Amino acid sequence: MNKKTINILLYSLAAIALVVAGFAYYMKELAKKEYERVEAEYAARPELPIEISYRSAILGPGLVAIFKNTGNRHLAVVATFQNPTLKKEENYRLDLAPQSIQEVGHAEGWAFASGDTIKLVHNEYKTKTAKLP
Repeated sequence: MNKKTINILLYSLAAIALVVAGFAYYMKELAKKEYERVEAEYAARPELPIEISYRSAILGPGLVAIFKNTGNRHLAVVATFQNPTLKKEENYRLDLAPQSIQEVGHAEGWAFASGDTIKLVHNEYKTKTAKLP
């Protein structure tokens, strides 16, 4: 190869590198804007109108979680229960009528214990998380 051909190849490679760098920057900025849009949309969601409390189980082991819908509409939420000690996680669907209460304990398949985490998810509300003391 002569010197002119080598120079053309080097300039071509430099131009390609600039185009790739520009595209990478554009994609990074696009992803940043999308992330900011999603964050703003999530921040605008109202709090989930469900209160979480606990009591000792009467007829079995562990604690019972009490979910109270304080809102005026029916809510179907996905509840994720986690026990870090046992490395166990389960998803449940909770259907709560307006101003109603639903309890979950060992009879429903999960005997809550200290350190367990509950996460409630509904697409129109902020996610609610609670950890048992």
